[in-house]
Amino acid sequence: MASFESHIECAKRNLNFLQSVNEHSNEYWDWQVTISFYVSVHLVNAHLDKKAGLHYKSHDQVDNALNFANTFSICRFSEANYLSFRKLRNLSRRSRYLINDDIKKSEDAKVYLTFDKHLAKAVKALDDLLKYVNSEYHIELPKIEIKCEELSSSLVYFSKKAYH
Repeated sequence: MASFESHIECAKRNLNFLQSVNEHSNEYWDWQVTISFYVSVHLVNAHLDKKAGLHYKSHDQVDNALNFANTFSICRFSEANYLSFRKLRNLSRRSRYLINDDIKKSEDAKVYLTFDKHLAKAVKALDDLLKYVNSEYHIELPKIEIKCEELSSSLVYFSKKAYH
């Protein structure tokens, strides 16, 4: 099984990949959201390994271990961190499968697509998880620039890059 250090290295590589994809394209919001989710997957797997030596194979197992309401888990997140991880998971599902859990049924294809506003939400949630990992494990994580009009300027690990 992968170690804490291996997961952190993969998270860092994926952050660099996110920056590279973003730098070379003003599109592909779906892929950028998905990359953001996979950074979080490595962050939470590093957390599970460090806290309890756990190595889960399904998203549901990871979700159960992190769920703040699961009083039996020694790896559970705070409610805020858990909700950040769930937001990334849901945004990635939207991006990968064209699923919108907030819409019952619509003929408008746009309600299933991913746009820059979804990347901004993913980056905000990822920033929260990066802050947690840094504070909990004292890991130096890269700060990257992202081109995204919807992005907030009050993030720690992401800064808004101007379009040229």
